Amino acid sequence: MDKAELIKTKAIRWLLRGNLNFNKSKDAIATEVLFSANRRKADLLIISNKTHTLEIKSDSDDPRKLKMQLNDYHNTFDKVSVITTIKNVNKIKNIITQNTGLILFNNDKFKVIKIARLNKKLDKRSLLIFLPKIELLSLCTSRNIRKLSTDEIREKLSHQLTTSKIRTAAYSYLKKRYYKLFRLLLRDTEGKIVWDDLRGLCGIIDKLYV
Repeated sequence: MDKAELIKTKAIRWLLRGNLNFNKSKDAIATEVLFSANRRKADLLIISNKTHTLEIKSDSDDPRKLKMQLNDYHNTFDKVSVITTIKNVNKIKNIITQNTGLILFNNDKFKVIKIARLNKKLDKRSLLIFLPKIELLSLCTSRNIRKLSTDEIREKLSHQLTTSKIRTAAYSYLKKRYYKLFRLLLRDTEGKIVWDDLRGLCGIIDKLYV
């Protein structure tokens, strides 16, 4: 188990104790969530009444990569935070945006240094990436649109629908996909999650554009 997986496991236990206002009876956690046309993966995703992604940067990670990731994160999720170590915390402070939260993992403890702010302008195309073709078709009003490719449908819907409606559909799909997985994991582990349990929160995503 590398350091990032260790931090991820401990972060879930930290959330289960109610940190970041996480409510384990109502909310869910997912790991390695595929998103963005750039095929990124969110290390941890909190699904409550909002989406809040937690990107982990351990000692072995290059903080400079975060610059390329943050734009996609803020286009897609309601809130974004970075969890990092004492080694990288100062570098990451200089990289994150005004809306990005910052959490320090040090001496086996988590400390919120900067609270994540709500992203008010989400990107329609980024949100539509979450939805497979069958879900996209449920948002369509035109029959002819069924003949188009998945990516073409996403493009049309991005012009036809409001950001609010697309965000609601994406959020509903994420909750439907991961809520049951999370409930099963809590039942099977009684909340005593170890790193090997994390695969149970991934779901199965074979292709992004199916």
